[in-house]
Amino acid sequence: MLAETLIDRHPQVFHTADARAWDSIQTHGLLPTAMLRDLVGADFTGARRRSTVYTVPGSDHTVVIRDQQPLKFLNQVLHEDTTEQDFLDILDGRCFFWATEDRLMRIVKGRNYRNTPQVVLSVDTASLVSAYGDIIELSPYNSGDVHVPGLPRRGRSTFQLIADYDYDYWARFRGRSADPVVEVTVPGPIPDILDHISQVRLFPDDFDV
Repeated sequence: MLAETLIDRHPQVFHTADARAWDSIQTHGLLPTAMLRDLVGADFTGARRRSTVYTVPGSDHTVVIRDQQPLKFLNQVLHEDTTEQDFLDILDGRCFFWATEDRLMRIVKGRNYRNTPQVVLSVDTASLVSAYGDIIELSPYNSGDVHVPGLPRRGRSTFQLIADYDYDYWARFRGRSADPVVEVTVPGPIPDILDHISQVRLFPDDFDV
């Protein structure tokens, strides 16, 4: 897949977080869970998180580390070369964006989050690719959701660099029923995330930066 194709088909990508984390995002940038653990001095390795963790580093910013309840059947869908801890580490090591607003709204309005204020960051894809295009990786699935058995297998190869991602295959395979790209991810932190944001919204009530 060409980076230009990603930009053309998905000019905006979307990140959602607990609204209470917005101050922390403005201060530290967008951090993957692994770095949030270090920031607050917590250790969540060894098992999927069964509850959301709310912590306050110092006295000013709240850090929200969400649960991993949707990974209930993860051990049934892993490739042979990937352990459960391997995959949890892969997820915790990156920042995630939804490739479409439809996917975003499924999460924002879903049972788990609709009663909790969410901050939604609309991010300019061209700007993000300009800064992180050499490490951006794409996924054809909601990688953190294995809430029922029998979902597509996943592992180390789930995330592919833009140049290696077979967009045409997924477009043919999915047809009109689903999107060829579901997640756009950046392994590691995005300390300059504010430079790439085009809009900030708070659900259920919208606001602009």
